[in-house]
Amino acid sequence: MKISDGEKLIMLMLCELNDKIEQNSIKDDFIDFKFIKTAILKNSEWSLFYKFKGLNLQAPTEIEVKEVIGVLEMWDMIEISYTKLSYYDKIIVDKEAYCKPIFTGFGDIREDKYIKIAEYFIHELGYYTVFKNRDFSNSYYGMSIYRKMLDYYLSIKNTVIYNCRILKVEEIIKLLNI
Repeated sequence: MKISDGEKLIMLMLCELNDKIEQNSIKDDFIDFKFIKTAILKNSEWSLFYKFKGLNLQAPTEIEVKEVIGVLEMWDMIEISYTKLSYYDKIIVDKEAYCKPIFTGFGDIREDKYIKIAEYFIHELGYYTVFKNRDFSNSYYGMSIYRKMLDYYLSIKNTVIYNCRILKVEEIIKLLNI
């Protein structure tokens, strides 16, 4: 969603007006004005689509937002799948994978935008809360590797979902070794 500077100003003024109205104990629970204000001030207008799904807002066009959603979904599936493996299968993954099956964030300072988007999804929108208390700027992986992992993950995702199953041992290893 692209919001012009003028629209941002109008939205912020409406949020301020709502704050004044709420002080007089008239409260509207349908629209979360504090969220809107925070989203605008943090340049996270894309989050309005996810917060207010029932309003038919335009889906975000920012590629970084789409990539972060993919990365969070993929790592959520990796971690869930790993926890459901048998003891012996976990030993195989631990032995053959280059790293542990735990999402540790994004690569370096150049990926600060990805870190901020992920943190906004988790802390402000309440998505992927399993990652809530993690440091996202401390990772072996960066987006260049995540994109390769996502290519493979997306190629198997429909089969995994359609068959209502977790990732297989070989799939987890392949993802972690990309």
